[in-house]
Amino acid sequence: MTEPTLAAAGGDPLAPLLSRHSLGGKHLDEPGPDDAALARMVQVALRAPDHAGLVPWRLAVVRGEARA
Repeated sequence: MTEPTLAAAGGDPLAPLLSRHSLGGKHLDEPGPDDAALARMVQVALRAPDHAGLVPWRLAVVRGEARA
């Protein structure tokens, strides 16, 4: 997984965040993130502010035949 850089974002550190969007589960397809990418996502998520006190949270990984 390649991380956005400030140069690619035109120097604006918020550009990668503002350019992302989410899809519903029925629109997702293989290949999904590998183990290294998932570990990086969790590492970043653990540092995000949680002003609403919504912890604990969980990450469910569904791969292969389990998707059916």
